[in-house]
Amino acid sequence: MPSIDTTSNLRIAILMEMLEDLSRAQDPDEAFRAYAKRIQRVRPIDAYALIATADLPPGQYKVTRWFRSEKLGGPGLSATNPWRDWDRLPTHSAGFAASVITQREPRLYQDLRPGADPALGDLLLGMGSCMCVPVFHSGAIAAWSLMFRADPQGYTPADLEDDLLIGNLLASMTRNLTALEHISTLNAALREQLEAVARVQRALLPAHPPRVPGLAFSSSYLPSSSGGGSGGDYFDYFDLGPSRIGVLIADVSGHGPAAATVMAMLHATLHARPEVCVSPALALRFANTQLAASTFEGIHATAILAVIDTAERTVTVARAGHPLPRLRRASGRIEDLGDPGVAPLGILAENYLPTESTTTIAPGDTLVLYTDGITEAKSPTGEQFGPERLDQTLTAAEPATIIPNIRAALAHFTDNALREDDQTLVAIGVVTPPAPAMRD
Repeated sequence: MPSIDTTSNLRIAILMEMLEDLSRAQDPDEAFRAYAKRIQRVRPIDAYALIATADLPPGQYKVTRWFRSEKLGGPGLSATNPWRDWDRLPTHSAGFAASVITQREPRLYQDLRPGADPALGDLLLGMGSCMCVPVFHSGAIAAWSLMFRADPQGYTPADLEDDLLIGNLLASMTRNLTALEHISTLNAALREQLEAVARVQRALLPAHPPRVPGLAFSSSYLPSSSGGGSGGDYFDYFDLGPSRIGVLIADVSGHGPAAATVMAMLHATLHARPEVCVSPALALRFANTQLAASTFEGIHATAILAVIDTAERTVTVARAGHPLPRLRRASGRIEDLGDPGVAPLGILAENYLPTESTTTIAPGDTLVLYTDGITEAKSPTGEQFGPERLDQTLTAAEPATIIPNIRAALAHFTDNALREDDQTLVAIGVVTPPAPAMRD
């Protein structure tokens, strides 16, 4: 099929350059400059003014953009950015533009010859013709595009038809860029707030592991990829005397700032009454009472509190809707800890009666607490990592490398995908404390 060669058409070449520049524009000011730079080569314009009437009383307007051809002694394109400096632009109600804005139809003026204008100044001096193009937004005229030529017959009705479409398409584009710029600003402010929440949350987590003779601690906390750095996972340690320490891990439903706020409430609740942590069941009951009385409707938290007694070589566990902790014996055998447990914290206001279970521990054993972001992590095909793979990883790992091994297994299983949920691990190894020094 034969085609017409357009490569020698200068007008098309210029329009292609303009469209290419417009497609790269990142803000409305850049888009307008790309348009103004090219449109004069397609249809010469000796002077131009953009008159805005939106959100102003009838009969009033602002001159938001203007230029006068340098060949006529003009300064070129105005430097003012109306999208940024709107409040500083003066409001007018007289002059040539005042007569334009009273009409609702595009208009073509010929043999114009105006003098100095109270609003546009010397911009109109020597101009002989003008196209007045209304610019629409939400069904109403929001602005007028005024294009001037020194030639008294500089424009034709066909020119007016073309610019009625071109001007409104450009206006639509600049509005979209303005909205995107505003969204970008809001997103930057939101990211800053999320980062502040994340910093506060990280400050609530233990800065370093506790020093308890006979125990070795390690932990890992990674928030979900969509939470802005903040999340609902929480772990903590409670000093309960010379030979006992409480280890808590919790998972607030959801992630992001709301979950981080509830996590902070749980932290404040338990640190206000750390003595209740001597009994895991009592501590969970106390925390539930406080969360159930809050106004965070629909938000709850699963939790486990384990109290390790190094003198008695026991671990006592109470569980509230949380995945069962794993006890890796020195032999490599994996055991469940805890009884069926009770509902998550914050759901039941009454008859909330957690129970406890106690298990003996020995040197070489490792207690592993985790949140469901570990076992529910998904492969590229949607399969979950699951407790079975977790147990396999624990069996194959040495106690000192349990957390790095779990992280490596997760990364391989998920193919390093973004985390859909917060992922937290706490491992407590039972070691033989050094013998006391002999005295002479």
